[in-house]
Amino acid sequence: DVATSVWIQENAAAPTFSALEVKSVTLHGKQAASRIAYSRRVALGAPDRQAFESRLQQELQAAVRTQLESAVLSGSGSSGQPLGLTNTPGHQAISLSSTPTFAEMLSMLEKYADSHGDMATARFILHPSDAVKLMQSLVSANGGETVLSYQNGEYRIAGVPCLISGNIAEGKLLLFDPPRTEVVYFGPATLLIDPFSNGKRITGQTEVHLINFIDVGVSDPSLIVVGST
Repeated sequence: DVATSVWIQENAAAPTFSALEVKSVTLHGKQAASRIAYSRRVALGAPDRQAFESRLQQELQAAVRTQLESAVLSGSGSSGQPLGLTNTPGHQAISLSSTPTFAEMLSMLEKYADSHGDMATARFILHPSDAVKLMQSLVSANGGETVLSYQNGEYRIAGVPCLISGNIAEGKLLLFDPPRTEVVYFGPATLLIDPFSNGKRITGQTEVHLINFIDVGVSDPSLIVVGST
């Protein structure tokens, strides 16, 4: 429900509020599958089996992270993908220079704040190439402070923490409110180890599949601001 407030005079009757309006988001599990294959002969010959398995796990985790993070940020909503934040209907958009200026970044923050966004929970997400541009861009031509700077253990723009990810499109700068965004997992991940199908028993190959079912829900799309260079 959308919260409302009124003033009540002393000894006055309680006001009549309008009918309850419920805000809802419908989610459906989208299947994300990541795969890695290895030779059983190589595995048997590994001098340190634990280190070999740890390396496989790291590679698979990296693939899962890339797939899920890309979908959460910019999923198309088709071909089995979730609808990502930058494509959510109702988000706010702003055009930026090829190297965004400090004033343009403040304009993104203004749009966010004008929609009653909480500045304490706001976060930017930038592609590494865009982050480097902002590290080289000065807040003021006569000053030494850059638009993106490292402060108190994290990168910030105008005091707002910034996350840097190669899984958001270059030229797309995202400002959003994480508490208004939910990444929902439909149960735990499923791990499948397949050493037999399609002749693997003969070739000596083993495949490991990790499957997640997720979707992305946004309760207030107006608190997503997408800047495009």
